[in-house]
Amino acid sequence: MITPELVKKRESKKSIGQCAICAGLSVRIVRLNQKFDVVCKECSDKFSKEDLELMHNMFVAYGGYFGKCGGDTEETYQVIEEIAREYASSGKDIEKVESDVKNLHRAFVHGISPVQLVKGLRVLVD
Repeated sequence: MITPELVKKRESKKSIGQCAICAGLSVRIVRLNQKFDVVCKECSDKFSKEDLELMHNMFVAYGGYFGKCGGDTEETYQVIEEIAREYASSGKDIEKVESDVKNLHRAFVHGISPVQLVKGLRVLVD
């Protein structure tokens, strides 16, 4: 028998009316995969529909939001540089970074868009 003391409600950090991508204030409802969610104007203008769906799925699965861990230029460069070193040392193909869930999520929470990540890796690995 399950008692109420053993069942904890899962708390969400995101409240209704916040962007599903950046947790900022939102003004638009967008279809993401099979359901609708709230996305702010800045995110809907900045990212393609495919990027929004990818980021939304990762944040639902792994937590966080776009830019959660900061996004200053130096930190962004350091994160891309670390990912580039990992790719160079392991011999991974940077063209397949879009399927590397761990590093994509890491980039997203540091405020790095998919386009910035791919371009940054191309510059640093080549």
